[in-house]
Amino acid sequence: MKRILIILVAAASIAVVSAFGYVRESSSIPISANVTELNRTIGISLDSGELEFGTMPLGSVSRKVIRLSNNANMNSKIIIRIIGDISPYINLSRQTMIFGPFEEKELEVALWASKAGEFSGKLIVEAVTPRNRLMEAVLQWA
Repeated sequence: MKRILIILVAAASIAVVSAFGYVRESSSIPISANVTELNRTIGISLDSGELEFGTMPLGSVSRKVIRLSNNANMNSKIIIRIIGDISPYINLSRQTMIFGPFEEKELEVALWASKAGEFSGKLIVEAVTPRNRLMEAVLQWA
């Protein structure tokens, strides 16, 4: 009984430290695409504030690269999610990355135009940064 109590206290302590040992921040980037069955001219957007795939013919693939950076002076974990009706057609090169201090990495976002229609959603970027060096050691499990 005493052993079970010690295990439960240890598990609760780890859960509390994990919850309060990290700073979680998130931001989102709008994503949209218009997939058409007609063989039309491809439309491209250069708006840096969103991930616009423009007008694409059915059956095509379009790739975009996003540069992500860690502005913290310790390691950070980045988690990428896609939400919205565009999500089944998006493929990410990675969904989780560990960044060193002030490190930059590229993320490839591919849209597979396998269904005609107008699609939209958001790319959610969540940064998990430890509050101290002790929590940095277990960052990959945060």
